[in-house]
Amino acid sequence: MNVLGILVTCVPPIVGRRLNVVAKDLWTLVDRFRSNADVNKMHAYKLLKRLLDEQCVVTKEEQENPVALKELNEIVPEEPQNPSTQSGTDDHTKVEIVSAALQAPSEVADNPLQNPPCSDVIVKEQENTMEMKKSDEIVHDNPQNTVDQIDAEGSPVSLKKPKEVASNTLQSPSDPDATYSGHKGKGYQIQICETCHKDNPIQLITHAYVEPAHESDQRATIPTIDALEKRGLKPEKLFADTNYNSGQNLLDAAARGVELMAPTPGKANPDMLRLRDFNVDYNNLEVTACPKGFQPVKDTIGSDGLTHNLRFDRDQCAGCGVSGVCPAGKKSGRLRVHPQDIVLEFSIDYSRQREETEAFKEAYKISFWDRIHQRGRKNGARNG
Repeated sequence: MNVLGILVTCVPPIVGRRLNVVAKDLWTLVDRFRSNADVNKMHAYKLLKRLLDEQCVVTKEEQENPVALKELNEIVPEEPQNPSTQSGTDDHTKVEIVSAALQAPSEVADNPLQNPPCSDVIVKEQENTMEMKKSDEIVHDNPQNTVDQIDAEGSPVSLKKPKEVASNTLQSPSDPDATYSGHKGKGYQIQICETCHKDNPIQLITHAYVEPAHESDQRATIPTIDALEKRGLKPEKLFADTNYNSGQNLLDAAARGVELMAPTPGKANPDMLRLRDFNVDYNNLEVTACPKGFQPVKDTIGSDGLTHNLRFDRDQCAGCGVSGVCPAGKKSGRLRVHPQDIVLEFSIDYSRQREETEAFKEAYKISFWDRIHQRGRKNGARNG
């Protein structure tokens, strides 16, 4: 009687490693048609190449010397083996089927009829006998024949680590523009601005913009103000949640004549010294002395023509008593200061102080969470 051998593999760790098999297949497809100009123009091929570039790492040698695959007419079939030459038994079918399963596990796993969900099972039928083995009873005679080792052998491609994969990578071949956000998931997000004056009988949406899910809300603040201004709807005050605020956004909104009303992102460490604790010449935006009053012994300008590279006396820093919490003392007396650093810190400091006032708390009650809101218009007209 002929022997039927079935090898089914569905152990979770090995299933996870099958991503390496997909990566290898992906590289093979991209490399196979790399020099085909017609295929290179196809949208599907461009998506494959994008996926390979964004999710995988190809060895430098393979990138410089891609493997040349033989054409079909160049492949010479091997001579069939003679069953009579098989040692030990005429039932060579068993060896061929099990060997094929080991060499191409993905083909077996893709067959739902041969893939029970719970355990590894080897079923052998020989001379009207049936033997069942559970996964914990299976012993690999040769560890090199495990699925993941066979799949990885000779592969020039490997998967990137999850932290190395950007959030704007390809998420769906049917929607290449969709991206990923750890907070919102895959797809898109919409930025909405609406009126919120207490005297309005109804509130109206004045701006809506759809963008990929990975985009930061901080980047939406100023474009929203600009879009409203183009339509003659620029508000006097813009209420937003914390994610839309930053020192730069406060400054840019003020430059446009808009007061950004939003809580300050992050929390200041009261135990750490900051630029605001140094002696600062705000007219020239320069640091003139450290919090202890020591002046820098050296001040050079960086290649950008703006950054000050300050050097304080190392011995003075070591003995001042606050070097462990001072941005200069923690770097042996070195401090780099760009004028914009001073401006942004001043802006954030102002935002934190404003946030504690009763006027801000009372005004902010009008806002709604997770949306940008507009104040300063009543029924579409500017408040006088």
